This record gives sequence, structure tokens and C-alpha cells, in this order.
Amino acid sequence: IADSFSLLAVYFIGDPLVNGKSLDNKALNLVAMIVPLSTATFNVATSEMQTAFEAQQKLSLVRKRVGRVRMDSADFDSDD
Repeated sequence: IADSFSLLAVYFIGDPLVNGKSLDNKALNLVAMIVPLSTATFNVATSEMQTAFEAQQKLSLVRKRVGRVRMDSADFDSDD
């Protein structure tokens, strides 16, 4: 979000101060806000996907371990 905030600060504070531009164009202002917000949303989504992939990998490792335990116990039961 810090990266997005710098873009907003330049557009809404820096540009009017330096170039004397007005912020009367509502459509342009909304577009200027959408770009950083979409960047922040994408970053959060990337983080959540990474967490989901790591959880899936841990789950598959647990399933492999449980499968081995079941196979080993089945092998011991059949020896009787």
C-alpha cells in the first residue's frame, strides 16, 4: 500500500502544487485512484494465493504420511 500511496500523493498533492493543475476532472481522479487500489488488491491476492499453495503442500505431505502409516499397519496386521 505504501507504493500506491506515493502515486496518490504525487497526483493529488504534488502535481497541483508544482504545475498548478486543478482536480476538477472527476473521471481522471477516479482513474488515478483505481490504479493504486488495484495494485494493492493484486498484492493481497498474490499473498493469499501463496498461503493457499503452502497450505496445500503441507496437506499433501500429511496425507502421504498418513497413507504410509496405514500401509505399514496393514502390513503388520496381515503377518498374523
